[in-house]
Parts: sequence; structure tokens; C-alpha cells
Amino acid sequence: MVSILRTIPSSWQTAKSVSRIGLPLLTRVGMADSACSPLDEKKLKILVTRPDYPTNGIELLEKKFDLEILSKGKAIASKEEIIQGIKGKSGIFCCLNDKIDKDILKAAGPSLRVVSTMSVGVEHIDIDECRKLSIKIGYTPYVLTEATAELTMALLLATSRRLFEAHSQLRTGGWTSWAPVWMC
Repeated sequence: MVSILRTIPSSWQTAKSVSRIGLPLLTRVGMADSACSPLDEKKLKILVTRPDYPTNGIELLEKKFDLEILSKGKAIASKEEIIQGIKGKSGIFCCLNDKIDKDILKAAGPSLRVVSTMSVGVEHIDIDECRKLSIKIGYTPYVLTEATAELTMALLLATSRRLFEAHSQLRTGGWTSWAPVWMC
């Protein structure tokens, strides 16, 4: 059965910003605390599929895990790069652009214990195959809720006050002086 992480445990949040970046921490998703203890010389190996994740989240992971970050020169790693990089790793940290399918999961071998994604959905992960291989899944179900509400309110305010039209008028010279009913 697949376990799915719903929230980041408060014991691993060092700042409010950590909970807002949507980083599903791997330490509490199927990886024993003893495997990550400071006394343990060998850190678990995690594959990170892209270099542009939030820096503070990557720094948190680097404290507990041995990270390999793919595609240093570009944003998205190819399937072949992921297959080559996943071998021998205990976890993979991906995004919705990375399709984690049967081929990738099989290439990882028996060491893969967690697929963690920085996304609300998990449709890019082969959940059935993860279930068969007893691989746990971490995701961030509420990461966009607050930002979506804020943007919705901003767009409602901008529309009701005709800010887009006013901006256009300012840029094209349509506003020449103050008027009591301009843009009402």
C-alpha cells in the first residue's frame, strides 16, 4: 500500500518559509530517523531532478542526505538522465514535469524507498508501480491554496477598479490630467 505524506511535520520546519515552499521532506516519508542521525557516517542518497528548487529547501535536505542534482545547466532532466541518476538512490525529489514511470522505478532497483514531488498532484507518478514496489510517495497537497486565494483577490480588485485599462491609458498617453470620474 502507498503511504502519502499530507503535511510537513512541524519538527522539521525551521522557518515559516519552509512550509510555504512546498518541500515534502524525505526524512519522515519512509526513511528511519536512525538512518539520518548525525552519528551515521553514511547519508542516504537522494536524486534531485532539477537545480532550481528553493535554496532553503535544498539546504535542509543537504544536512540529512547525500544529494545528486541533475541538469545543472538546464531546468528539466530527460528521462534518460533520471534513469542513469536514480540507480542506487534511496529517494527521488521531482516536480510535475518529471514523469516517474515504471521504467524509472525499475531502474532505481530495490534501494528506492521514496518518491517525493513538489506538486499538488501525483498524476506524473506511476502510483500502481510504487504500490507494487512498496515505494512511498510524498507530495504537497495544499502548497498553492493560499497563493491561489491571494491572486484571485488581487485579480478581483484589479478588475473592479479597472486597473488594467488605467495602466494601458497611462502607457499610451490616454490620461492627461485628473478627472473626477476617470475610470469609474
